[in-house]
Amino acid sequence: MNICGVILAGGESSRMGRPKPLLELSGRNFAEVISGKLREAGIGEIYVVLGARASYIDENLNLKGVKILINEDWEKGQLSSLKKAVGVLRGSADALVVCLIDHPQVSEKTLETMLKRFGSSDCDILVPSYNGKGGHPVIFRNTVFGALLSAPLAGGAKTVVRDGRWNVERVAVKDAFVIQDIDTPEEYEKIHV
Repeated sequence: MNICGVILAGGESSRMGRPKPLLELSGRNFAEVISGKLREAGIGEIYVVLGARASYIDENLNLKGVKILINEDWEKGQLSSLKKAVGVLRGSADALVVCLIDHPQVSEKTLETMLKRFGSSDCDILVPSYNGKGGHPVIFRNTVFGALLSAPLAGGAKTVVRDGRWNVERVAVKDAFVIQDIDTPEEYEKIHV
């Protein structure tokens, strides 16, 4: 099965005040950290979707073996970046592991657990949950690509996950980072040691 990794990093990072893809964790930027974990979990083809300040971020990322996609419609929200990736990959990918740039601490083990479960399941969408709360990354099978492309931008990918047409499975993980995003300087300071 050809499962591609997609890191959504198209937002303006307005609350953070600087581009999240370039923030550092343990000496590597967020995009490097997430792509490295995807690769270690067995994902060979990885894409980062940029939007706001795309040229500046791309010049400073220094990512090896990762393809950059530019979402010109980034101001329309996160789903517009996912639609960009789905539009490019719908003919070749069997599934996408969709990661958010502000969840860099999700563990490689969590990714491996999700990929293993997805490989033995017939679900269309696999969502990690921690203490009963759904989080990220989410795995989308190609059966839902059309629905993602036609979903209303305002509702985000949640409209597809919740519309009842798809076999959505949750996998419980012991990784609180699936539900913790880093949006503000204060949240970043807590992890940046």
